[in-house]
Amino acid sequence: MEREHAIDGAIDAVREREKYHSKTVLEWHRHGLKDGDKLSLPGREKAAAESAESRILVNRGVPTLAIGSDKLRTQETAGLLLHGDKLEPEFVTAYENVDGLVKKINADYGVKVGTKIAKDKRLGFNFAEGEYKTAAYAADGRKEFLKWTVEESDSLAEKCGDRQSSSYRRIASSVSEFVLKYVQVEKNFDRLLKRKRDEDVSLKQEIADTMQRIVVSHSGVIDVFLAKVIEDSKGINARDEFVKALGDSGFAPLEGFSMEIITNTVGSEPIIKIDYDKKDDEGKIVFSFHESMNSEFFKRIVEAERK
Repeated sequence: MEREHAIDGAIDAVREREKYHSKTVLEWHRHGLKDGDKLSLPGREKAAAESAESRILVNRGVPTLAIGSDKLRTQETAGLLLHGDKLEPEFVTAYENVDGLVKKINADYGVKVGTKIAKDKRLGFNFAEGEYKTAAYAADGRKEFLKWTVEESDSLAEKCGDRQSSSYRRIASSVSEFVLKYVQVEKNFDRLLKRKRDEDVSLKQEIADTMQRIVVSHSGVIDVFLAKVIEDSKGINARDEFVKALGDSGFAPLEGFSMEIITNTVGSEPIIKIDYDKKDDEGKIVFSFHESMNSEFFKRIVEAERK
């Protein structure tokens, strides 16, 4: 309770300092420990335990959805991060499949139309059969998948004539499209917020100025995306420092970063702010990335892949 009060105060302080009108918060995570295309029991328990932190904005009344890729393990992780600490431990260990988890979460939220757990294929990946897939799996076996992807995957895909597999630029483009979707969502939200405030000028009823999305994807996707963002904003040397900080292999289970799409004044173009700190086993920060960019930055990543 004390921690939630402290974070409430911190959010209010940030709002006062930034003077934003509205924002959409995207919390990015790799899925939890897996067993095939579902979470292992330790993976379930860890994701559910992590939800206490994910739910801080939910508990403040911030509208929140969870989003995974087309892989079930991401949707399962997303649901547990959204609602895990509100589930009985016996349910967490016993539910039979992801559908059962989603039904329980939707019922607890009183959802009758739609769902609290969405999916978006742009958060997924694909490897076509052939030389590229063999090389990708070999890099993963060496625990060098992230390093291999940022350094070699594009040239190998071009050499092989592979137009399907998830290479460096393709992953960055796909996830950037997802980000741009939420830039538009934020613009729509900002317009809605203004209309509601205009309708209730006395603000008799508190109106949430923030939306949250818990976004769950894969190692080899969101860390690859972040590597491209770092490269295009800070240069190749910074990108390589990031890759090295991750041990060349990528994000650990549940690891990720924060993104805020912020509209500072009514109707202004949103700014996208990304925050990431990598800590070692002793809690020391070994790599940091805290940058803001506009939507044109992500459009360029998308357009570069389409050329």
